[in-house]
Amino acid sequence: MYRGCNLAFERYLGIPRERLLGSTVFDVAPRDLADVYRKADDGLLEAGGAQIYETRVQFADGTRRDVVFHKAVLHDAQGKIAGIAGAMLDVTEQRAAERARQEALESARSAQRLASIGTLAAGVAHELHNPLTFVLSNVELLTDAVRRLRGMPGD
Repeated sequence: MYRGCNLAFERYLGIPRERLLGSTVFDVAPRDLADVYRKADDGLLEAGGAQIYETRVQFADGTRRDVVFHKAVLHDAQGKIAGIAGAMLDVTEQRAAERARQEALESARSAQRLASIGTLAAGVAHELHNPLTFVLSNVELLTDAVRRLRGMPGD
C-alpha cells in the first residue's frame, strides 16, 4: 500500500496524491503491470536490501514507458520491516536510441555481408571464367583435330 509519493509520481500516473495514498499497485496500474510490481516487491521484502529492475509503467496519457525501478526495504526504529521506498527513472528515450543504434549496426552489417558476397561472387566468376576459356578453346582444337582425323569437313 502506498504511504507516500512525490509530485512527479502523481503526474506520471495522473492520479492525485489523495487517491494514491492507501491504494495498492492493483488500484493504480493495469493488472499485467501490477503483477510484475507485486512479484518484485514480494521478492524484495523476502530478500531484504535493495533491488533495481527494468519494466514498464503506464503513464497518465495511456502510454507505456520503459522505467528502471530502484527500491529498498525500509526498517523502523526496532529494525522491523516498515515498507519499501522506491524511485523510478524513465529510460524510454534511451532504450529507443539503443534500439535505433542496434538496427543501424545490423543494417550496416547486412550491407557489409552483401558487399562481401558480391566481391566473392565476382572473384569466383573470374576464377571460373579463366579455366573455362582454356577448356573451351582446347575442346574446339580437339574437335577440329578429331574431324580432320576422321576426314570430316570442318565448320
